[in-house]
Parts: sequence; structure tokens; C-alpha cells
Amino acid sequence: MGVICSEDSLTVSTYDLLDVEKRLVTVNDQFSELIVLSENAQKDKAAIKSLYGALKTKLRAGRDKYQLEKTEKVASEAELCFYYPAVSETVNSLTVAIGGKVDDHFISTLYDAQGQIECYLNQIRSI
Repeated sequence: MGVICSEDSLTVSTYDLLDVEKRLVTVNDQFSELIVLSENAQKDKAAIKSLYGALKTKLRAGRDKYQLEKTEKVASEAELCFYYPAVSETVNSLTVAIGGKVDDHFISTLYDAQGQIECYLNQIRSI
């Protein structure tokens, strides 16, 4: 992508930044919900797998959209600098296959992915 995302060069509109922050908070909340469900002793594994599958599919779609050249022409600077890189990095950290085993490794990948989202949220909030 041809957008430079350094603090000195950002000219992001407040509206676009708030929109991206809201979308990332939603993803972050979905990870929080999955973590709580996964750590519950009375796990509903089918529900967890369903939520995980839907979230991973959504993030993959965001990553795939980011990789399209035409996205750069229509996306906001905030999306190009924050949203699309966040979902791309996050989906790459979700190493458990959709429908995979809900175990300690699964929970660990949820924490890693949530950490990626929180990193981008912190960057947005520091602007």
C-alpha cells in the first residue's frame, strides 16, 4: 500500500478515526466475549466454535479487502493506517482452525489476537 502512516504525516479526519476506533472496539469486545466463554468451566464448545468461526471469517474478509489494490483508492486514511493492518495482523495470529479444539492453545491465540487489536486502539487513542 502506498499510504505512509507515521504520526508526522497523518492527516486523518476525526470522524474517520472515531469510526475505525469503534469498529476495532467491537472486534476487541468480541475477543473478550470469546475469552470469557472459553475460560468458563461449563464451556459451550459449539457456541465458542461458532463465534470464533464468524469472527475469524470477518477478519479474513477485512484482510483480503486490504490486499486489493482498489481498496487504497476508496478507503479512508484511518482505515489504511489502522483498521486494515489491525485485522490483517490479528487474523494471522489466529492459528487455530475454524472448528478446531477449544483448549489452552486456542485461548492463548485469542489473547494474542486481542493484544493486536488493543495495540492499534492505543495508537489511535494517542493521536
